[in-house]
Amino acid sequence: MVNPEEKEEVQALLKALDRSVMRRRSRLFLFLKIGSGYAAMAIFTIAALLFSALNLSAINKTAREITYTDLPAVSAFIKLRASLLAQERFAGKYAILKDPAFVELFRQREREFLANLRILQQTGSSQEHAQLNGLYVKYQAAATRLFAGQEKNPEEHRSSATELYKSINDLYVKRQTKLHSIIARADDQRRSTIKWTIALSCIGFLLTFWIAPFVTNRIFGATRRLQMATHRALSGDFSSPPEIPACEEISDLANDVTSMTRKLTELEKLNFATTRYTGAVAAERILEEQLKEGTPFALCDARIDELGFIAARQGYAKATDLLRLTAYLLHVAARNHGGPGSFVGHAGGDSFIIILPPDNVQPFCEAAIASFDAEVYRLFHPGETVSDKAATPRSVPITTITITTLICGVDEATSAADITRALDTIKEKTVRKTDAKRETPSEGSPVLG
Repeated sequence: MVNPEEKEEVQALLKALDRSVMRRRSRLFLFLKIGSGYAAMAIFTIAALLFSALNLSAINKTAREITYTDLPAVSAFIKLRASLLAQERFAGKYAILKDPAFVELFRQREREFLANLRILQQTGSSQEHAQLNGLYVKYQAAATRLFAGQEKNPEEHRSSATELYKSINDLYVKRQTKLHSIIARADDQRRSTIKWTIALSCIGFLLTFWIAPFVTNRIFGATRRLQMATHRALSGDFSSPPEIPACEEISDLANDVTSMTRKLTELEKLNFATTRYTGAVAAERILEEQLKEGTPFALCDARIDELGFIAARQGYAKATDLLRLTAYLLHVAARNHGGPGSFVGHAGGDSFIIILPPDNVQPFCEAAIASFDAEVYRLFHPGETVSDKAATPRSVPITTITITTLICGVDEATSAADITRALDTIKEKTVRKTDAKRETPSEGSPVLG
């Protein structure tokens, strides 16, 4: 006689096996249907992307070659020619008036000429550099004899200058011709890339437009139900999962969408921004706007000293509290003392970015530092002593805040990148000074444990 419990277990196993087989068939069938419908578009789209990527890489290489090689070389030739003409004018005036001031002016233009020769060498034009350098050495020798009063034949100096000027002109024309040919070739390549990319993409889309209706007809109903369920999930309602039978092709996708939206909700809560302040991208956009307006402004970088050490000793939660406190204090100081249009952003890590009018820098910095020094003690326990990062038997003071400021006047910078590079240079010096001071703490300073 068959045991009823064993019979139920066997039936449950058979049902689970049927569901597993059906799910596998459903997945395979879905892959085949979608693959047959969109294979043409996928193939031609991939071909178009590969073709575009290869040609764009070639165009980018050409553009970099023009930017870093040809344009600097052409500019150097122009400056070389102007510098040589200026030297000739000063040499001629000296030959007539014998005034030493013209010798000094000649030497200034000489240094400018040599600097442009070095630029020409850096662009990879070693042969052109060698040719011009040899002619210029000859020209320098003739000029030196002229200034020393040892020139016997005035035509010697004039002929060396003429030869050098002609060589610069010939090389300039040659480089200009090369640059025009490179630009023309890049333009032809660009037009060809656009034409073939559009052609390949259109072929793929036309084939898909012809095949896709046959493929999407069967799964349209299930897709519609999944769409409605997804809209409810986007609005925060996870109580109504998509009711799609297991035999449908997209049932597994519906389950994955439901799980994914729930996970995203949890991750959003866990990964919310630490300081809730905008970052470096917004700051760069504001810098570009300030440059376009043409008004002077100040860029400040506020750095929390020893934040990593605090995280190691006090834990990440305490370091996060310090970041939030600092962000709040900087925001309050900017609101009260930064003037209209001031900006506070978190650049990441231990640094904050502040943009404000130059006249408000001093009151803002004083307010920010004073509030930081007053509030930071509430986060820690003064009086405890620990070894510093180098494991030496001395105490480490409580963290401080260092504010590095760069005043940018009208037409002093052309882009946000120039401003940030200048600020980084100043910041490096400030950080070194701050670290040197922190290595020798004063007596009675509160310490962090």
